[in-house]
Amino acid sequence: MRRVAAVVALVGGLGLVACGGGSSAPKAGSYVGKVAGTDAYIALVTKGDKVAGYVCDGAKVSVWLPAASVSGHAATLANRRGARVGTARWSGSAASGTVSIDGVSHAFSATRATGDAGLYRAVHGTPGQAGAVEVGWVVLADGTQRGQITNFVNPVVNLAAPKLDTSVTSVNITAGSFSSSLVVNKFISPISTF
Repeated sequence: MRRVAAVVALVGGLGLVACGGGSSAPKAGSYVGKVAGTDAYIALVTKGDKVAGYVCDGAKVSVWLPAASVSGHAATLANRRGARVGTARWSGSAASGTVSIDGVSHAFSATRATGDAGLYRAVHGTPGQAGAVEVGWVVLADGTQRGQITNFVNPVVNLAAPKLDTSVTSVNITAGSFSSSLVVNKFISPISTF
């Protein structure tokens, strides 16, 4: 039985700040897709007027998008320090926009996730604190995925994550001196804290 968490984890990366107008929110659910001109995938999770997500290329880019309010069908993407890094907008069962990676703006497009597609996370400790380990995966509808391990040592180390078997509830992670089985959560709803 899949362990499903109604949370979205967020660590050092992008946050979302509301923008735009209108009174209706995007359709609730996960939206997954590719970031043009890069190897990165993006996942956005929406419910009501909240959205959160993750951008990952499985190599260098691992950016969590903390939950924030959406106004109408649009949001401005910002990192956790408040710097703007892109935009997102929703139309029907699709999301699109831009995201900045290494200072370069790239377009992205994402579709509503079905089946095993979506955003997954496993964590040990509190991300950002010494000794914590966090793993994120974006899984597309065709089963392709991008995942990355962040090991919070000094300096922080990023490693490609092992391929995620979406039918299991745990994954074995090795990162430096850390080696353990971690619980995997699939996110269905964004929250602001964790």
